[in-house]
Amino acid sequence: MAAGSGLTASADNLAAITFVAKTGGFSTGSPATSTGANWVALYTNQGTAASKAPSSEWTSASDTSYARQAMGAAGAGWTIGAYVSATGVAFNNNAQVQFPAVSGNAQTLNCVGFCDAITAGNIILFSDTSTSNIGVALGVNVQFNATTDIVFTVY
Repeated sequence: MAAGSGLTASADNLAAITFVAKTGGFSTGSPATSTGANWVALYTNQGTAASKAPSSEWTSASDTSYARQAMGAAGAGWTIGAYVSATGVAFNNNAQVQFPAVSGNAQTLNCVGFCDAITAGNIILFSDTSTSNIGVALGVNVQFNATTDIVFTVY
């Protein structure tokens, strides 16, 4: 057997549960406190290797209808699969997430972030879009369909 290292299957599952704020949730601050919920945010820039997160969130100043959307408290918005050998633990949104139609100014979408607060707070997970600089015109809703549009894997 080749030498190896990494998280155990149980730890992979625990990491997924922690990320989505289920049973305790992601902890921040000192001392650490559980957030219990997470929120979807939209960004005009991509995350970088240096920052490990995007920094230019849409704002209600430029899109007057913009607000972060709730994924649900205590992990309710996520489905966490069982550990699969050589794959890890996959977790995905279990309900559609839809933002209000863009109003005010057209937007550019490059990244989706999952935050621990409805405003400010910390970005816990993020994913850059597969196509860069997606234009979102006035009157268009950004929407993520259940089970297929937001998928993360811990392995």
